[in-house]
Amino acid sequence: MAPKKLDKLYFSSSDRSNREVIRRLKEEGKIRKIGPKLFTSINNEKELETYLKKNWSQVLDKLYPGSHISFRTAFEFKPSEVGYLFLTSSSERLIEYPGLKIKFVTGPKTISSDSSFIGSLQVSSFERAILENLSTVSSKWSFRNIDQIEIEKKLEEIMKVKSEEGLNLIRENSREIKKELGLEKAFKK
Repeated sequence: MAPKKLDKLYFSSSDRSNREVIRRLKEEGKIRKIGPKLFTSINNEKELETYLKKNWSQVLDKLYPGSHISFRTAFEFKPSEVGYLFLTSSSERLIEYPGLKIKFVTGPKTISSDSSFIGSLQVSSFERAILENLSTVSSKWSFRNIDQIEIEKKLEEIMKVKSEEGLNLIRENSREIKKELGLEKAFKK
């Protein structure tokens, strides 16, 4: 009988049987802790980083259920070039895993125009993501936002497909949510 194949990731939880499995596998040297509430059976660091970047939404959903994906992450639906994921939260914090940095940014909770993503995750609407990315940030966190040029390119693509009516709808929807989000200055851009 072949030994049971290990999962690549193990997520710690309050479930007693889950904690017992993790404790046993860790004692046997089959898994290791790589950050808060996350364990892996992957030994190669590059392979682990690649795996986490590819499976970022699963990591967020399991470890930070109900999180709100925002800023450049809501626009690109992937980690930034340097592995950052941006989430809107009630408090600021940074949590790091190999190849993945989860930055919680203080901001408004999910609003009616936002959408469900995967599992319990929420994601900024396209209009909210535009406003978030046009908002002013300190130079330290400037990579939180995509360039205005990238936003303009995306809007040009939308205009080609949905004509001027599509752009007007985006503008109108942005106008409706700007005050609720406190992003009036970003709307003026």
